[in-house]
Amino acid sequence: MWAQNASVKVGSQSKVSFVVENGHKTTGILDSGAEVSFIDVSLTLHVDSPVVPATLALSAAGGSGLKVLGETTISLSHPNNPEKKFPHILLVTADTGYDLVLGQDFLKLKDPVVQYHYREDRLVVADLPVFHCWYDDGRKPMRVALLRHTKVTKRSRTLLRVDVDGVGEEETVILRRNFLRAHPGLAVPDQIVTVRAGVTIIEVLNVSQQDLQLGAESFLTFAEPASRVASVTAVTANVTTSTPPQNPPPSPSLPKVDLSHIPPEVRGKYESLLREYSDLWSHFRFDIGELRLNGQPYEVRIPSHQMEPRQSALPPTRPCEEGD
Repeated sequence: MWAQNASVKVGSQSKVSFVVENGHKTTGILDSGAEVSFIDVSLTLHVDSPVVPATLALSAAGGSGLKVLGETTISLSHPNNPEKKFPHILLVTADTGYDLVLGQDFLKLKDPVVQYHYREDRLVVADLPVFHCWYDDGRKPMRVALLRHTKVTKRSRTLLRVDVDGVGEEETVILRRNFLRAHPGLAVPDQIVTVRAGVTIIEVLNVSQQDLQLGAESFLTFAEPASRVASVTAVTANVTTSTPPQNPPPSPSLPKVDLSHIPPEVRGKYESLLREYSDLWSHFRFDIGELRLNGQPYEVRIPSHQMEPRQSALPPTRPCEEGD
Protein backbone atom coordinates (compact mmCIF):
# COMPACT_ATOMS: atom_id res chain seq x y z
CA MET A 1 0.00 0.00 0.00
CA TRP A 2 1.36 3.40 -0.99
CA ALA A 3 0.67 6.65 0.87
CA GLN A 4 0.12 10.13 -0.48
CA ASN A 5 0.60 13.09 1.87
CA ALA A 6 -1.45 16.28 2.00
CA SER A 7 -1.72 19.09 4.52
CA VAL A 8 -4.56 20.05 6.82
CA LYS A 9 -4.27 23.04 9.15
CA VAL A 10 -7.26 24.33 11.07
CA GLY A 11 -6.03 27.88 11.24
CA SER A 12 -8.26 30.94 11.04
CA GLN A 13 -11.26 29.71 12.95
CA SER A 14 -13.91 31.71 11.12
CA LYS A 15 -17.26 30.25 12.12
CA VAL A 16 -20.62 30.00 10.38
CA SER A 17 -24.01 28.51 11.32
CA PHE A 18 -25.47 25.70 9.20
CA VAL A 19 -28.52 23.48 9.34
CA VAL A 20 -27.74 19.83 8.68
CA GLU A 21 -30.29 17.20 7.80
CA ASN A 22 -33.43 16.86 9.92
CA GLY A 23 -33.27 20.51 11.00
CA HIS A 24 -30.29 20.20 13.37
CA LYS A 25 -28.29 23.43 13.74
CA THR A 26 -24.51 23.36 14.10
CA THR A 27 -21.52 25.71 13.88
CA GLY A 28 -18.85 24.99 11.30
CA ILE A 29 -15.28 26.27 10.98
CA LEU A 30 -14.15 27.55 7.58
CA ASP A 31 -10.48 26.74 7.03
CA SER A 32 -8.70 27.53 3.76
CA GLY A 33 -5.63 25.67 5.04
CA ALA A 34 -7.38 22.29 5.29
CA GLU A 35 -7.49 20.22 2.11
CA VAL A 36 -10.35 18.02 3.32
CA SER A 37 -13.51 18.60 5.35
CA PHE A 38 -14.55 16.50 8.33
CA ILE A 39 -17.44 16.11 10.75
CA ASP A 40 -17.62 14.70 14.27
CA VAL A 41 -19.31 11.33 14.61
CA SER A 42 -21.90 12.82 16.98
CA LEU A 43 -23.42 14.81 14.11
CA THR A 44 -23.96 11.70 12.00
CA LEU A 45 -26.94 10.95 14.25
CA HIS A 46 -28.71 13.73 12.35
CA VAL A 47 -27.60 12.53 8.89
CA ASP A 48 -29.56 10.08 6.75
CA SER A 49 -26.61 8.96 4.60
CA PRO A 50 -24.62 5.93 5.83
CA VAL A 51 -21.01 6.10 7.00
CA VAL A 52 -18.85 4.20 4.50
CA PRO A 53 -15.14 3.23 4.66
CA ALA A 54 -12.79 6.18 4.13
CA THR A 55 -9.54 6.37 2.16
CA LEU A 56 -8.04 9.11 4.37
CA ALA A 57 -6.42 9.13 7.80
CA LEU A 58 -5.77 12.20 9.95
CA SER A 59 -2.64 12.90 11.99
CA ALA A 60 -2.13 15.52 14.69
CA ALA A 61 0.78 17.95 14.88
CA GLY A 62 2.68 15.70 17.27
CA GLY A 63 2.29 12.70 15.00
CA SER A 64 -0.46 11.00 17.01
CA GLY A 65 -3.29 9.50 15.01
CA LEU A 66 -6.82 10.83 15.10
CA LYS A 67 -9.81 8.54 14.80
CA VAL A 68 -11.30 8.43 11.30
CA LEU A 69 -14.40 6.25 11.32
CA GLY A 70 -15.31 6.62 7.65
CA GLU A 71 -16.89 9.20 5.41
CA THR A 72 -20.42 10.32 4.70
CA THR A 73 -22.45 12.77 2.63
CA ILE A 74 -24.31 15.47 4.52
CA SER A 75 -26.76 18.08 3.31
CA LEU A 76 -26.16 21.62 4.54
CA SER A 77 -28.59 24.53 4.35
CA HIS A 78 -28.99 28.13 5.49
CA PRO A 79 -30.79 28.68 8.83
CA ASN A 80 -33.22 31.03 7.07
CA ASN A 81 -33.95 28.56 4.26
CA PRO A 82 -33.54 25.01 5.60
CA GLU A 83 -35.53 23.49 2.75
CA LYS A 84 -32.89 24.31 0.13
CA LYS A 85 -29.91 22.02 0.67
CA PHE A 86 -26.53 21.30 -0.88
CA PRO A 87 -24.65 18.01 -0.31
CA HIS A 88 -20.98 17.59 0.56
CA ILE A 89 -18.79 14.57 1.36
CA LEU A 90 -16.88 14.71 4.66
CA LEU A 91 -14.65 12.48 6.74
CA VAL A 92 -16.27 11.21 9.94
CA THR A 93 -13.90 11.72 12.88
CA ALA A 94 -13.88 11.35 16.65
CA ASP A 95 -12.10 13.28 19.41
CA THR A 96 -10.76 16.07 17.18
CA GLY A 97 -12.37 18.85 19.21
CA TYR A 98 -14.34 20.13 16.19
CA ASP A 99 -17.93 19.39 15.18
CA LEU A 100 -17.58 20.49 11.55
CA VAL A 101 -14.56 21.77 9.58
CA LEU A 102 -14.99 22.83 5.95
CA GLY A 103 -11.71 22.97 4.04
CA GLN A 104 -10.46 23.60 0.52
CA ASP A 105 -12.55 20.83 -1.00
CA PHE A 106 -15.62 22.82 0.10
CA LEU A 107 -14.31 26.36 -0.44
CA LYS A 108 -13.23 25.56 -4.02
CA LEU A 109 -16.52 23.99 -5.07
CA LYS A 110 -17.75 24.94 -8.53
CA ASP A 111 -21.10 23.14 -8.32
CA PRO A 112 -22.52 24.77 -6.32
CA VAL A 113 -20.21 27.78 -6.56
CA VAL A 114 -18.78 28.70 -3.14
CA GLN A 115 -17.21 32.10 -2.39
CA TYR A 116 -15.70 32.92 0.99
CA HIS A 117 -15.21 36.67 1.55
CA TYR A 118 -13.29 36.50 4.83
CA ARG A 119 -12.63 40.24 5.00
CA GLU A 120 -16.37 40.95 4.75
CA ASP A 121 -17.27 38.07 7.10
CA ARG A 122 -19.59 36.35 4.65
CA LEU A 123 -19.92 33.07 2.78
CA VAL A 124 -21.84 32.77 -0.49
CA VAL A 125 -23.07 29.36 -1.67
CA ALA A 126 -24.87 29.38 -5.03
CA ASP A 127 -28.18 31.26 -4.72
CA LEU A 128 -28.71 30.58 -1.01
CA PRO A 129 -29.00 33.49 1.43
CA VAL A 130 -25.62 34.91 2.45
CA PHE A 131 -24.02 33.12 5.41
CA HIS A 132 -22.54 35.56 7.94
CA CYS A 133 -19.27 34.48 9.58
CA TRP A 134 -17.65 35.48 12.85
CA TYR A 135 -14.62 34.89 15.07
CA ASP A 136 -14.79 34.03 18.76
CA ASP A 137 -12.43 36.89 19.55
CA GLY A 138 -14.50 39.32 17.47
CA ARG A 139 -11.50 40.53 15.44
CA LYS A 140 -11.43 40.83 11.67
CA PRO A 141 -8.37 40.03 9.52
CA MET A 142 -5.86 42.89 9.69
CA ARG A 143 -4.62 44.68 6.57
CA VAL A 144 -0.88 44.44 5.83
CA ALA A 145 0.61 47.23 3.68
CA LEU A 146 4.02 48.63 2.78
CA LEU A 147 5.37 51.56 4.76
CA ARG A 148 7.26 53.19 1.89
CA HIS A 149 8.04 52.94 -1.81
CA THR A 150 10.14 49.81 -2.44
CA LYS A 151 11.79 48.04 -5.37
CA VAL A 152 11.86 44.23 -5.19
CA THR A 153 14.52 42.87 -7.53
CA LYS A 154 13.68 40.09 -9.97
CA ARG A 155 13.95 36.43 -8.94
CA SER A 156 14.70 37.19 -5.32
CA ARG A 157 13.59 36.68 -1.74
CA THR A 158 13.21 39.99 0.07
CA LEU A 159 12.40 41.32 3.53
CA LEU A 160 9.97 44.27 3.63
CA ARG A 161 8.96 46.61 6.45
CA VAL A 162 5.17 46.75 6.63
CA ASP A 163 2.33 48.26 8.64
CA VAL A 164 -0.27 45.96 10.23
CA ASP A 165 -3.48 47.71 11.21
CA GLY A 166 -5.35 46.85 14.39
CA VAL A 167 -2.26 45.87 16.42
CA GLY A 168 -1.37 47.58 19.69
CA GLU A 169 2.03 47.63 21.37
CA GLU A 170 3.07 44.05 20.54
CA GLU A 171 1.36 40.96 19.10
CA THR A 172 2.28 37.79 17.22
CA VAL A 173 0.22 37.34 14.05
CA ILE A 174 -0.19 34.89 11.17
CA LEU A 175 0.14 36.22 7.62
CA ARG A 176 -2.10 34.75 4.96
CA ARG A 177 -0.38 33.36 1.88
CA ASN A 178 -1.14 35.62 -1.05
CA PHE A 179 -0.36 36.40 -4.69
CA LEU A 180 -0.75 40.03 -5.73
CA ARG A 181 -2.78 40.50 -8.89
CA ALA A 182 -1.48 44.06 -9.19
CA HIS A 183 2.11 42.73 -9.25
CA PRO A 184 2.26 39.38 -11.09
CA GLY A 185 5.13 37.30 -9.80
CA LEU A 186 5.13 38.66 -6.24
CA ALA A 187 4.11 36.13 -3.60
CA VAL A 188 3.69 36.41 0.18
CA PRO A 189 4.35 33.04 1.90
CA ASP A 190 2.40 32.17 5.03
CA GLN A 191 4.49 33.11 8.06
CA ILE A 192 4.27 34.04 11.73
CA VAL A 193 5.73 37.41 12.73
CA THR A 194 5.78 39.67 15.79
CA VAL A 195 4.31 43.15 15.30
CA ARG A 196 5.54 45.99 17.50
CA ALA A 197 3.77 49.36 17.46
CA GLY A 198 1.95 48.29 14.29
CA VAL A 199 5.16 47.58 12.33
CA THR A 200 6.96 44.35 11.41
CA ILE A 201 9.24 42.83 8.76
CA ILE A 202 7.88 40.12 6.44
CA GLU A 203 9.28 37.95 3.67
CA VAL A 204 8.11 38.14 0.04
CA LEU A 205 9.19 36.26 -3.09
CA ASN A 206 9.56 37.82 -6.55
CA VAL A 207 9.56 34.90 -9.01
CA SER A 208 9.15 37.07 -12.11
CA GLN A 209 11.81 38.10 -14.62
CA GLN A 210 11.62 41.80 -13.81
CA ASP A 211 12.05 44.20 -10.91
CA LEU A 212 8.80 45.24 -9.23
CA GLN A 213 8.10 48.76 -7.99
CA LEU A 214 5.75 48.80 -5.00
CA GLY A 215 4.24 52.07 -3.89
CA ALA A 216 3.85 53.25 -0.31
CA GLU A 217 0.77 51.75 1.39
CA SER A 218 0.53 48.98 -1.24
CA PHE A 219 -1.67 46.15 0.07
CA LEU A 220 0.17 42.82 0.48
CA THR A 221 -2.01 40.44 2.49
CA PHE A 222 -4.08 40.02 5.66
CA ALA A 223 -2.88 39.02 9.13
CA GLU A 224 -4.72 37.24 11.94
CA PRO A 225 -3.97 36.68 15.64
CA ALA A 226 -1.63 33.74 16.21
CA SER A 227 -4.09 32.43 18.81
CA ARG A 228 -6.22 31.17 15.91
CA VAL A 229 -3.75 28.39 15.09
CA ALA A 230 -5.24 25.01 15.97
CA SER A 231 -4.08 21.43 16.30
CA VAL A 232 -4.86 19.31 13.23
CA THR A 233 -1.97 19.65 10.79
CA ALA A 234 -1.67 16.63 8.49
CA VAL A 235 -3.68 14.25 6.34
CA THR A 236 -2.45 10.98 4.86
CA ALA A 237 -4.34 9.49 1.94
CA ASN A 238 -3.94 5.72 1.76
CA VAL A 239 -4.06 4.56 -1.86
CA THR A 240 -5.01 0.87 -1.96
CA THR A 241 -2.74 -0.34 -4.75
CA SER A 242 0.04 -2.93 -5.00
CA THR A 243 2.22 -0.71 -7.22
CA PRO A 244 3.64 2.74 -6.60
CA PRO A 245 1.76 5.69 -8.14
CA GLN A 246 2.95 6.58 -11.62
CA ASN A 247 3.84 10.13 -12.58
CA PRO A 248 1.72 11.39 -15.49
CA PRO A 249 3.63 12.03 -18.73
CA PRO A 250 4.72 15.65 -19.09
CA SER A 251 2.37 17.74 -21.19
CA PRO A 252 4.03 19.77 -23.99
CA SER A 253 1.36 22.46 -23.55
CA LEU A 254 2.52 23.33 -20.02
CA PRO A 255 5.39 25.68 -19.19
CA LYS A 256 8.41 24.21 -17.44
CA VAL A 257 10.38 25.45 -14.45
CA ASP A 258 13.80 24.48 -13.10
CA LEU A 259 14.11 25.12 -9.36
CA SER A 260 17.42 23.28 -8.97
CA HIS A 261 19.39 26.51 -8.52
CA ILE A 262 17.17 27.90 -5.75
CA PRO A 263 18.90 27.79 -2.34
CA PRO A 264 17.66 24.75 -0.35
CA GLU A 265 16.45 26.94 2.52
CA VAL A 266 13.84 28.65 0.30
CA ARG A 267 13.12 25.94 -2.29
CA GLY A 268 10.39 24.37 -0.16
CA LYS A 269 8.50 27.66 0.00
CA TYR A 270 8.59 28.05 -3.77
CA GLU A 271 7.32 24.50 -4.27
CA SER A 272 4.57 24.99 -1.69
CA LEU A 273 3.39 28.18 -3.38
CA LEU A 274 3.39 26.53 -6.79
CA ARG A 275 1.33 23.59 -5.55
CA GLU A 276 -1.37 25.62 -3.83
CA TYR A 277 -1.69 28.29 -6.51
CA SER A 278 -0.82 26.25 -9.62
CA ASP A 279 -3.99 27.41 -11.38
CA LEU A 280 -2.75 31.03 -11.23
CA TRP A 281 0.53 30.39 -13.06
CA SER A 282 0.15 31.26 -16.75
CA HIS A 283 2.34 31.98 -19.78
CA PHE A 284 0.93 35.49 -19.82
CA ARG A 285 1.92 36.35 -16.24
CA PHE A 286 5.14 34.44 -15.68
CA ASP A 287 8.35 33.42 -17.44
CA ILE A 288 8.95 30.00 -15.92
CA GLY A 289 11.03 27.03 -16.99
CA GLU A 290 10.89 23.40 -15.85
CA LEU A 291 9.87 22.37 -12.33
CA ARG A 292 10.97 18.93 -11.20
CA LEU A 293 10.05 17.41 -7.84
CA ASN A 294 11.98 14.33 -6.71
CA GLY A 295 13.48 14.05 -10.18
CA GLN A 296 10.10 13.89 -11.93
CA PRO A 297 8.26 16.58 -13.95
CA TYR A 298 5.68 18.52 -11.96
CA GLU A 299 2.69 19.60 -14.05
CA VAL A 300 1.12 22.99 -13.47
CA ARG A 301 -2.43 23.75 -14.61
CA ILE A 302 -2.27 26.67 -17.00
CA PRO A 303 -5.34 28.77 -17.95
CA SER A 304 -3.72 30.57 -20.91
CA HIS A 305 -1.13 29.77 -23.58
CA GLN A 306 -0.32 33.17 -25.01
CA MET A 307 3.48 33.15 -24.72
CA GLU A 308 6.27 30.60 -24.97
CA PRO A 309 8.22 30.23 -21.70
CA ARG A 310 11.91 31.05 -21.46
CA GLN A 311 14.30 28.81 -19.57
CA SER A 312 15.53 30.55 -16.43
CA ALA A 313 17.20 29.90 -13.12
CA LEU A 314 16.44 31.72 -9.90
CA PRO A 315 19.51 33.19 -8.13
CA PRO A 316 20.01 33.54 -4.36
CA THR A 317 18.42 36.14 -2.14
CA ARG A 318 18.92 39.79 -3.00
CA PRO A 319 18.26 42.79 -0.77
CA CYS A 320 15.44 45.20 -1.57
CA GLU A 321 15.94 48.87 -2.30
CA GLU A 322 13.83 51.35 -0.39
CA GLY A 323 13.23 54.97 -1.17
CA ASP A 324 11.41 57.87 0.42
